[in-house]
Amino acid sequence: SSYFLTTFQIKVDDSSHITDSRFKTFGCGASIAASSVTSEWVKGETVSEVLTINNTANAKHLRLPPVKLHCSVLTEDAIKKKKAIADAAVA
Repeated sequence: SSYFLTTFQIKVDDSSHITDSRFKTFGCGASIAASSVTSEWVKGETVSEVLTINNTANAKHLRLPPVKLHCSVLTEDAIKKKKAIADAAVA
């Protein structure tokens, strides 16, 4: 069985732009790579723009094989479900 856990920390400025993003991932190399790409992609974006991120672009960028596509899906879920993203989107 596989084990995958990703957490994101983000810093959002007064205009809802993400100024910094960090992640911690426990999983395979593809999981770490997917989280790293997502962490870099969200910097400078607005919170609402982050909510449009999808796993397909991440998987294509990393050229993930079909057996590893779940890594990009789980990373997308992790960043979108981040409480800070949800809270900032409402504000």
